[in-house]
Amino acid sequence: CEYNLTKVELENYLTDDVIKMVQSKIEGQPLEVKQLMVIMSFIPNNATLSTLIALLRSEGVTPSKVEKLMKYAVKQGMIIHQMKSDKYAFAHDKIREASFNVIPQGRPRDELLMRISMALIHLAYSEESEYEWAFFVAVDHMNSVSPELAPGIELSRLNFRVGVMNLAKGATFNANASFLAALARLNDSGSKWKEEYQFTLKLLNRVIVSEFSMGNFEMAFSYVEEVLENATSLKDKSTAYLYRMKTLAEGENRDYSIGVAEGLKICELYDVKFTNPPKKSDLIKESVQLKVALRNRPLTVLGDLPLAEDSSIFLLLKEVMDYAAISDNAGLFTVIADRSIQLALQKGRSKELMLILIIRASSLTRDLSKLKIAIKYASAAEILSEVFQKENKALCAEVRLRAMSVFSLHRPFRDCLGTMLDAYRPLKNAGNMRFALGAGMAYSYMYLNAGLPLNSPLIEPKLILFGEVANRAQMATFEMFFSAYRQMIINLRKRKKNWTTLKGDVFDEDAFLRSVEGNARAMSLRDTSTLRLILAFIFWDKECMVAMLDNLSNFADPDIIPARACLRLCFIGLAGFEMGRNKIANKCLDYFKTLSKFGSPNATPIYHFMNATASPSRARYDDVISLCKEARMVHLAAMANERCGMFLSHLGDDTSKEYIVAAYWLYHDWGASSKTTNMLEQHYFLKDATLVYRKPASNSSSDMRLANRIR
Repeated sequence: CEYNLTKVELENYLTDDVIKMVQSKIEGQPLEVKQLMVIMSFIPNNATLSTLIALLRSEGVTPSKVEKLMKYAVKQGMIIHQMKSDKYAFAHDKIREASFNVIPQGRPRDELLMRISMALIHLAYSEESEYEWAFFVAVDHMNSVSPELAPGIELSRLNFRVGVMNLAKGATFNANASFLAALARLNDSGSKWKEEYQFTLKLLNRVIVSEFSMGNFEMAFSYVEEVLENATSLKDKSTAYLYRMKTLAEGENRDYSIGVAEGLKICELYDVKFTNPPKKSDLIKESVQLKVALRNRPLTVLGDLPLAEDSSIFLLLKEVMDYAAISDNAGLFTVIADRSIQLALQKGRSKELMLILIIRASSLTRDLSKLKIAIKYASAAEILSEVFQKENKALCAEVRLRAMSVFSLHRPFRDCLGTMLDAYRPLKNAGNMRFALGAGMAYSYMYLNAGLPLNSPLIEPKLILFGEVANRAQMATFEMFFSAYRQMIINLRKRKKNWTTLKGDVFDEDAFLRSVEGNARAMSLRDTSTLRLILAFIFWDKECMVAMLDNLSNFADPDIIPARACLRLCFIGLAGFEMGRNKIANKCLDYFKTLSKFGSPNATPIYHFMNATASPSRARYDDVISLCKEARMVHLAAMANERCGMFLSHLGDDTSKEYIVAAYWLYHDWGASSKTTNMLEQHYFLKDATLVYRKPASNSSSDMRLANRIR
């Protein structure tokens, strides 16, 4: 009886009842055929001929014989040759299962698995790029065999290596399992903290970080105590001390002030002392000492410093600084930032220093009077990111992302878009999904603020991409934002009615808000209300404007994403003045006034637009329109023209039509087709005017080229 059934016949007839028969047929094959089938069952399906040659060589089968065996197995219908990939696979899972069970569990099977594993490891070391998978398979097999067959310390090292590889792929859970397996083998070897001091320290540090990242704080703490008891120097204990602080802060009671207190104790081991909480005199003293240490040099001089021999103190200071911020200990936060720079001038630069600088820069943007100082810190962090680019692309991408958010307060948003997209990929590849999607969110807000075309082939595909990534990462609020943004664009481009509701093919606001609660719901409502307020202002839905202003009454302040704050405060201010909500509108006006004084090209047109809305006149609107065109903000130029036209219309001024026609074409250039259709229905004269009259073209064509150039 030959195995010459087709795959369909195998699917229909090869059931569990005939597994034993298939197994007996395999056992009845020549020894080398049986070896081939068994070995193939212990590696992933779809194997290359070269892989099978290497594995069967350890069983004494020559390469030429392997080729003959493969042809025989294919002819017999047990194996199929996938011509396109030039790989071999079992013709059916049941044949694979039967082959897997030919050798029962026991020593002979364990010895075979060890031979297979050693051959796979040899392949992996010789051609790692092609055979990276072989490490995973080999270590998995070696972990399953009898301990006396797999040397403990060697297997511990292999598990450690696989754990590091898993981390690089973002597989945190699998990495944790590999590190724990490595630790178990190390414990069995009897060489822990003895002959293998350095490896033990390296492994336990990985276990501590891994257990902490999995939320296993008690286990992490127990390993911390073991390292602190056995490590022989402060440098060797640095990771353990850091995570002692973090586990105490993040433990069952989650008290970040405890983390701060513990962190300050550890800082004293490095001869770095702080008063907590610092007095005003401490803040002044620290600031003066920093100025003296800099000797009139800019902060960017930090990029010219030599590399610090030991950066553990900077990592510790960065974490204490984070906990101080969370604990609302602003004074300590500031003192740590200043002291870190002084220490860097003594010890040298480090990756952790650039994080300290950018965290400090971001915090300073909450007080716009300190914007110039924030930009100095961000510039220094950006220069350090260039220095460390080759060493850690993802971390440097995060720093540049955060630096550009600071710079966007005084640079055109359109000039910041490329950096956002450049940061997205390395952050995503490193598994830092929060910042990767944060880059996507910032890009989306900047795109809308810049007034770039809604019909660009790059904006909606980007939103779809970001949304899919958020879905796979199970980050619902990010996924919500990208879907809501897409729905807003659809409303502006394709809808014939109900423009101000976010309910359609890609998003349903009410359904989503019912699915979340607490802070997640509050932040989601903030973001959807902002988008709906924009739509309400454009389509002049007064009832919706009032409702959205109510929703946003507690959100008239800047936040950590300047582009998001700019968009939200812009329309709170514009709609607020129109709807008589002068208190909240004036608060937004002050924000843009301050930025405008700093020369922000994004804020200046908005500030003048709000002034014109608060106290309308043709001259004021003309200034706004000129500023918007100069800044190439076609969307705001369209709105300013329309508002001016409606203002003049109420005064009975017939020149209002010129502004309405101009608004129509600007909305057209922006890609807001739903709005232009709506305007044709509202204004009878547009039907004739738009056939014969066209204002000088806006910058939409060059904007489209810009949008298409962004990658």
